[in-house]
Amino acid sequence: MAASRSKHVRLFRSAAAARLAEADHLRLGQHSLGAAYLAGYAVERALKALVLSLLHEHEQPAMMDEFRGGRAHDYS
Repeated sequence: MAASRSKHVRLFRSAAAARLAEADHLRLGQHSLGAAYLAGYAVERALKALVLSLLHEHEQPAMMDEFRGGRAHDYS
């Protein structure tokens, strides 16, 4: 694995875990719509961590730039 222990990967994994914990809290409080939204956000963060972990650490900042803005949601 190229850079699965990089600070960038750790930050995205940490964000995913935090959003998942928040989603679970909302779910337990019967706020299913908010829970589903945050759970989806957690999955997005986890997938970004996975993508980054497949790259060498010096390549990760350029990929993180691709995660931002309108281009991040352009799948064509």
